[in-house]
Amino acid sequence: AAHLRDADAVTYRMPSAEKLLYIIVYRTDGNPARLRFTLAHELGHRVLGHEGTSPAEEAEADRFASHLLCPEPVVKAVAAHTADVVWRLAQACYVTDACARCALARPSARLSSNTVDALQQILAVALVKIAPPKAE
Repeated sequence: AAHLRDADAVTYRMPSAEKLLYIIVYRTDGNPARLRFTLAHELGHRVLGHEGTSPAEEAEADRFASHLLCPEPVVKAVAAHTADVVWRLAQACYVTDACARCALARPSARLSSNTVDALQQILAVALVKIAPPKAE
C-alpha cells in the first residue's frame, strides 16, 4: 500500500492458536535516534492496548515514547542548564532534536494514569532483567 512506503514502522497483529502476536516491521535506514522514537511509539500502542490509529491514540503513543526515552528527571536536570538545552537532552537521551524539544515543552501532568501504569510496568520488567544475580 502507498501509505506504508513512507512509514517508519508498522505493527501487524498476527493471530496465533495460543495468543495474539504483534510484529513491528521497521525501516533500518535513516536516523537511528528517530528509529528509537518510532519503536518506542509502536511499543506504546501495544502496552497501552490501542486497537486503532485514532489521533488520540497516536498522541498518547507519542507521549509514552517521549516519557520512555526522555524521563522527567533527566529532562528537569538538563533543563536546568541555560545553553544548548535541546542539544544536551538529545545527546543525553539519544533522541532527535525534535523529540528533545517536545520533551522540554511537555507539561508533566499530561500523562494519563494508563500511560504511567504502562511505563512503570515496562521499567519494572527492564530493571528485573538487568539486575545482577545475587551472590551466594
